[in-house]
Amino acid sequence: MNNMIHYSKKSGFSLIEMMITLSILAIITMISIPNQTPVMKQKQVSTSLHDLMKSFSYARTKAVTTQVPVVICAKPNTTSMQCTSSPDPDPEWQKGWLVFQDSNNNYRYDTNEILFQSHDGFDDNIGIFDANGLGNNLAFYNNGKADIDTMKTIVVCDQSGHSKAARGIALSVTGHGSTIDISTTQKDNCLLAS
Repeated sequence: MNNMIHYSKKSGFSLIEMMITLSILAIITMISIPNQTPVMKQKQVSTSLHDLMKSFSYARTKAVTTQVPVVICAKPNTTSMQCTSSPDPDPEWQKGWLVFQDSNNNYRYDTNEILFQSHDGFDDNIGIFDANGLGNNLAFYNNGKADIDTMKTIVVCDQSGHSKAARGIALSVTGHGSTIDISTTQKDNCLLAS
């Protein structure tokens, strides 16, 4: 008879090893999350900017294809189906906008007109600043041109104070829009416009 004791080797982690691993993971997570805030804010600004830019492009395309003026206008609140009253020295595009066929050229959405889009707006921390007089609405005509006499700039920024994330949209007389980097002054104005 063999009196040898056989020990089997067990695999896995002990409770102490697991607790140490989870503690290290928690510390790394706590260190990295604040560093991600500016990245997340920049992403929010970028997404908001592209939403607005797509609506400008969509309005222009609809005006050309339908051969009727199409208006994009700021809404007075996120649930409204009307344009902000004109003229508004400080339109709040961040509350949303409408894109509609303006059959009677009055720059207001009337119930007998075709509503193409209604955007509900953005997070409260996203601000939109009218940098040089675009106002609360913009019409596109059947030739694709915009109802403006000079290039207009809209700035989209993070107003939460967590970052200096901001970008702009430049709209030309021809109706084309492009995303642009903005000046420090425009960025500061957007931050103050909250």
